[in-house]
Amino acid sequence: MKLKLCFLAVLFAFPTPLFLSMALADENANPQKHAAPAENDEQTSDGVANLQINPLGLIFGELDMNLDFGVTSSITVGPTFSALNASVDDGQGDVVSIKSISYGVRSNFCLSGTRFRDSWYLSPAFYYMPATVNQTVSGDSFSATLHIFELRALVGYQWVWNSGFNIKLGGGIAYYSVGNSVVVTNSAGTSQTAQVPTFSGLMPALEFGLGWVF
Repeated sequence: MKLKLCFLAVLFAFPTPLFLSMALADENANPQKHAAPAENDEQTSDGVANLQINPLGLIFGELDMNLDFGVTSSITVGPTFSALNASVDDGQGDVVSIKSISYGVRSNFCLSGTRFRDSWYLSPAFYYMPATVNQTVSGDSFSATLHIFELRALVGYQWVWNSGFNIKLGGGIAYYSVGNSVVVTNSAGTSQTAQVPTFSGLMPALEFGLGWVF
């Protein structure tokens, strides 16, 4: 059965997020140069939460979002959620469909000292991603579930406008942990254990997000 490409298809189908800024603000530049005058700065710092999505994930059939709640003046914590429904060609004429709903928790440490304002940030996160892979081979369909755990550490920059609109660009590293033994079930209900190529280790992690403070 042709599940050898399934894990890699799942792993790289999660484009969460895809672009890292190549030129962030100069350290001597004014980080609030696009904001309103100082007397209006409280408009963004008074925000309770920030809802953010990865717009590029939608291109690949993934809804990827997180909700950050302010817990101190410079720290936010909140849940993350993503849902993926995509199909890829395994290179041998068969189509592999991938469905997954992932959950996680994330924190942001704003280095400017104030959340929801222009700032460099550090962001640790944890994700759990169960993914169901389906494939039809010679008229018979097979399904298997992969359980993926991820630890991620990002550093980046956020721009926040007084309207509440904001952009995050960042990058870092992620550690993936995946078992290489899965139970495969065919359309007749027969199950057997199969070994599939998996990856456990470090990989680059990139982030691009659009959000709104409220």
